[in-house]
Amino acid sequence: MSSSLDQILQKDFIETDREKTVGNYRLSSILTSSRFSDVRLGFHLHHGHKVAVKCIKKLGKSRSQKQILLFKAEYKSLISLKHRNIVKMYETMVTADNMYLVLEYIDGKTLSALIKERCGLGEDMSRFLMYQLVTAVSYCHSNYIIHRDIKPSNIMVNRELHVTLIDFGLSCNANQKECMTQSCGTPVYTAPEVYLGIQHSFPRDVWSIGVVLYEMVSGCPPFFDLTTKHKNDIIENIHRKLFFPSHLTQGCQDLLTKTLTICIKDRISIDDMLLHSWFKDVS
Repeated sequence: MSSSLDQILQKDFIETDREKTVGNYRLSSILTSSRFSDVRLGFHLHHGHKVAVKCIKKLGKSRSQKQILLFKAEYKSLISLKHRNIVKMYETMVTADNMYLVLEYIDGKTLSALIKERCGLGEDMSRFLMYQLVTAVSYCHSNYIIHRDIKPSNIMVNRELHVTLIDFGLSCNANQKECMTQSCGTPVYTAPEVYLGIQHSFPRDVWSIGVVLYEMVSGCPPFFDLTTKHKNDIIENIHRKLFFPSHLTQGCQDLLTKTLTICIKDRISIDDMLLHSWFKDVS
């Protein structure tokens, strides 16, 4: 029941939350639900293999172009990316009313949940997890893909502490001109150049990684507190001196400083991150 993307986008999409069979899969409970989509647990009818099935929200005949573009972006990115730390896409499915992305099921929890559960992670665990994330993003960038929404809730961690980067709905190809000026992403993790309307590219992902790392080792994002209500508050906070918890090593502080540099040309590259001394003991 696979189909080309052009054929998929000719359909009128609607969502249903009842258990049902689509193609070779039985769709069960909703795993996550967002403004734009639901992700449901699925089982292959013949061998019972678990999958995560991303379904478009109920739209009826008034299809939202934005939502279609999100699915198109994820499809185009995942079909070209094959990496152990990036979620796998197995196939797309089309019915008379719906479009689905059949994805790898990750038996684990989000990094966001892990950080909350432990009130922050130690440097050793953070280093091990972060190295995997940086490796995945480096691979994306080598294939001209910018994720544009790197945050703890888009990073899965299993029991063996294996990291998987998910949700490429906001991703784009770096060669697309509109990719350089579009304002998108989750405010707390979004690079300052995006807010300021400056042309942006791969370094925006590096900034997001820096925010994630800070949250991992401290328990909270660097530019967000209980008084932060609007993106203007975040912009104001970004221009303040970065505060480091006293327990952080100099190596960790140095890496954070280099990733959370406002000036794009001075910000560390994703490949130089992999060579940073803080990662030297990662096996």
